[in-house]
Amino acid sequence: MKNSRQKSESSQQQRSGEVFLQNEERFRDVLDHMLEGCQILGFDWKYLYLNRAAEIHNRRPNRELLGRRYLDVWPGIEATEVFQSIKQTLNERKAHHFENKFVYPDGSFGWFDLNIQPIPEGVFISSIDVTERKNAEKSLIESEEKYKLISDNSDDWIYWIAPNGHLNYVSPASKRVTGYSPEEFVHHPELINEIVFDADKDKLEQPYPNLKTG
Repeated sequence: MKNSRQKSESSQQQRSGEVFLQNEERFRDVLDHMLEGCQILGFDWKYLYLNRAAEIHNRRPNRELLGRRYLDVWPGIEATEVFQSIKQTLNERKAHHFENKFVYPDGSFGWFDLNIQPIPEGVFISSIDVTERKNAEKSLIESEEKYKLISDNSDDWIYWIAPNGHLNYVSPASKRVTGYSPEEFVHHPELINEIVFDADKDKLEQPYPNLKTG
């Protein structure tokens, strides 16, 4: 009777082990097909897992990282925000979410949206490559700065009103053209409606409804 019970328990353990392995394989398969980079670091800072997207984000094969310490494969990483965040998550079990500029050994860089979570094995790091968006934002800022430089030196009166009605900019030429300085328009944006040309007023039910300072 005892041997029969032992055999039954052994059989159940074997089936449980098989189910666990199947679930683990399924879990890894799901992670491997995610667009987000997924990495797991143990409490000893060694890489326990990296998915395919992480390999792309790291710009080096996963086989070069697995089993190695994070600090050893990324020299100088201790001086970065991401290292401090991972360290705090490992020690204090606090999650972190932020955008990080990661500089590669060759001097190139990429921007990533990072989510660092505590897990029983250590920390789970998910990453989304936002380099294209950050570059687009930088280009937009540079374009706005160039346009502002042109507007600042133009002889024409130029002003910018956002879709929400905020007065965002008035060029220095406003004083010569309208008699009002940019500062006066900023403090009293309704002045723009008072001096809009009649031809423009005919095209609009109200020249600039809900006009306000930015």
